[in-house]
Amino acid sequence: MKKTFVALAFLVLMTLVFTGCGDKATIFVGQNGIWTYTYIFNTDGTWVGHMKGTNEGVTFDLDIMAGTYTGDPKKDGYLSLKLTKMVNLYSIMAAALQNPSITSVTNETAALVSLPENEQETGTITILGGSFTASNGIVYTRR
Repeated sequence: MKKTFVALAFLVLMTLVFTGCGDKATIFVGQNGIWTYTYIFNTDGTWVGHMKGTNEGVTFDLDIMAGTYTGDPKKDGYLSLKLTKMVNLYSIMAAALQNPSITSVTNETAALVSLPENEQETGTITILGGSFTASNGIVYTRR
C-alpha cells in the first residue's frame, strides 16, 4: 500500500511539474452598478470577458467575449487584444421570449460564437499601477 501511495504521489508531482502548475491566469475585475465584469488572461495567450449580475430577477453569469492577446498581463505595460468570439445577444432575447419566467442566463442559454475574420476587432489596453480603464470608463484592477 505504501509503495502504491509513493508511486501515485510521484506521478502527481511529475504531472504538476510538466503541466506548469505555477502558471495561473491573470484576472482583472471591474464593477459597473449591478454588474461585475472580469477579464481572464490565460497563460496560453487567450482571454475571456465574463459578466455577472442580476437585473429584474434574472441572473446573468456568462462569458460575453473572448479572443487572443500578446503582452504580459502580470506586469504594467501594453496588451494587444484580438476579439474572436462574442455572445450571441439574439440568443438571450430569444430565450427570454420563449420563456418569460427565465431566471438565469448562462453560456448554455447564450453561447459564445466565433466571429468571421472580417468582424474580428483588435485593440490595445494599457495596464498602469495594476489597473486599466476600458473605453466605457470601467476601471479593471488586477487580482
